[in-house]
Amino acid sequence: MLPPITILLSFIASVLCTWAVRGLARRYGILAAPRADRWHRKPTALLGGIGIWVAFISTISISPNLSIISNPVIIAASVLFLVGLVDDFIRLKPYSKLVFQVAAAAYVVANEQTLPWTNIEVVNQFITIFWLVGITNAINLLDNMDGLAGGISAIAALFLGINFMLSGQVQEVSYAAALMGAAGGFLLFNRKPASIFMGDCGALFLGFLLGGMSLWSDYGRTRNILAVLATPVMIFLIPIFDTSFVTLTRKLSGRPVSQGGRDHVSHRLVALGITEKNAVEMLYLFALVSGTFTLVLRFIAPEISLFAIPAFALAVVLLGIYLGEVRVYDPNELARNGFLKLILDFSYKRRVVEVMIDALVIPLAYYAAYLLRWDGVIPAQQFEIFVHTVPAVVAMKLCLFLLGGLYGGVWRYASIGDMVQITKIAVGSSIVTAITILAMYGFVGPSRGVFILDAILLLLMTAGTRISFRVFREMFQQSTQEVDPSKRPLIIYGAGDEAELLLRDLQGGVIPDYSAVALIDTEHRCSGRRVRGYPVYSVEDAPKLAANYGNSDVVVATRSPNEADLERLKGYGFALRKLSIKIE
Repeated sequence: MLPPITILLSFIASVLCTWAVRGLARRYGILAAPRADRWHRKPTALLGGIGIWVAFISTISISPNLSIISNPVIIAASVLFLVGLVDDFIRLKPYSKLVFQVAAAAYVVANEQTLPWTNIEVVNQFITIFWLVGITNAINLLDNMDGLAGGISAIAALFLGINFMLSGQVQEVSYAAALMGAAGGFLLFNRKPASIFMGDCGALFLGFLLGGMSLWSDYGRTRNILAVLATPVMIFLIPIFDTSFVTLTRKLSGRPVSQGGRDHVSHRLVALGITEKNAVEMLYLFALVSGTFTLVLRFIAPEISLFAIPAFALAVVLLGIYLGEVRVYDPNELARNGFLKLILDFSYKRRVVEVMIDALVIPLAYYAAYLLRWDGVIPAQQFEIFVHTVPAVVAMKLCLFLLGGLYGGVWRYASIGDMVQITKIAVGSSIVTAITILAMYGFVGPSRGVFILDAILLLLMTAGTRISFRVFREMFQQSTQEVDPSKRPLIIYGAGDEAELLLRDLQGGVIPDYSAVALIDTEHRCSGRRVRGYPVYSVEDAPKLAANYGNSDVVVATRSPNEADLERLKGYGFALRKLSIKIE
């Protein structure tokens, strides 16, 4: 069948089966109860993964030239579906599920399906087992917000299918289309507010099947070995990034990795002021961007890929650093671990991290200068010069960055003055480095044009990494925040750091009875703007506040409140409340 027909049939089957499973789950009380570390507020039906599995299997069964019995990936994924189904009823131990996952992955490897990432077959086998188990658990961990795991799985299936199509793999395209339709049908019931969850039976099945499908790509059809290595990673970038992020932060906080919690990337986006729905859609967008990047890699030269892949990875790292500053754990709990507190305090200043980023930016800019100077095809002699000089370039520029005071700024508040300083340091270090390298070669060999381009690119990339923190901050703060009608509306008197910390507590559920609606700027610097998506007013706007938020309470979130302002607000009928605010 044609891929559109396959998607449609699988989608219809998924809708019908998921609808039936939801009805049965509600009837027999198979529901997920609300929990403090979960987002749903009412009992929600489970076992939505049954609809995904039935839709996929039934579509494959009626499709000509497609097989289930002879396909080890589908067999192993179906076994994990059954394991997940048992877990949804009796809660298996994490290590028990891991054993089944490793066994399923070993079964696939035993049937000679591996990732061809090295020339040593036994190494490829171990990599493949790790890959399959890793992607399975990544999708499982990603199942933490309405529509997230199902939507990301559908997007991953889409790009797997496109890559199969470009490689001329007709049967594999049909498998990806069937999975895309199955995940899409489930999403009709799993969008916020979700009426059914997929459970482990769905998450384990989707994760293993998607990871297994990436083994089917005909990598021999591309001459770009970097595309071979990067394509599966980029298609699954969101689950890989989220799993790595959560694993690291939970380990640092002394929490079990398997323990649930509101510390995923999606949760941190919400804590930054984005609605739950918009956070999921933003992650969809990131998945679409990374998937599109895999298609671009198929058509560009390996020399350009050598720049594009690290540059993309750098952007992801910068976003991770920014999200890592979002506080989702109780500071009192973390303070009990002295070593952990030392790590957090150290990373918060970011000096070492900045040096590490610059150690990547400097060779990237230098290499990009060679690419631009030689139109994407670097002559062998010039590439040899690059290889021999890049260590000296990195070492010299890092030292000059340090001497120039580049590591003394607070980049989330980067200003024009900071950009001027970066310009002086970046250009000055490039001039010193160029003269040194040219002198090493007797002013014969290295291209002068390379050093001019290097200075420009280094300035742009160094400034870009610094300004990115402010860009993230402004971007997330401009998001519109929805008001929870079930909570008491609250106006925050203050628009500084204390108010921002209070907003985090409110958004993170630490103060469960209130929902912020607006802020009052006591210094008239932010009025008319937004902080974390909430409108900011001045005290002079009290009549407008009373008209728009007349039933709201007011809480003071500033160290120096103006008593006259507070009396004025009381005069308009606002009641002052005292809440626990973590001022750090």
